[in-house]
This record gives sequence, C-alpha cells and structure tokens, in this order.
Amino acid sequence: MEWDGRYWNGVLLEDLTEDGEIYYPEIISNFTIDDLPTECIMLILTYLPISEKFVIEE
Repeated sequence: MEWDGRYWNGVLLEDLTEDGEIYYPEIISNFTIDDLPTECIMLILTYLPISEKFVIEE
C-alpha cells in the first residue's frame, strides 16, 4: 500500500482515534519502521498516547 499522507494500511488515520487515542493498537504494532516514510511514522506517533511512544534511535 502506498502512503499518501492520510491512509495507512488502508485505514484513514483520523478513523484510528477515539478521544485522541488509538483504539486499534494492532494496526500500530504490526508495522516496521523500515516500511514507512518518515511523515507516516511522525503522524502515527502524534496519535499515540504518551505511554505508548517510543524513541527511534538513529
């Protein structure tokens, strides 16, 4: 699937949130960083609750 800035794995990112938190955690847990453009990773991290965020080491 191609990343177009709004969709990820066929799901509109805005639809992943409920009260600002992701309620489909399996969607987030089933990706590898190498498969995603930086913009997609940053948008996903924006939607994650602080407790679920992680550090990407360079």
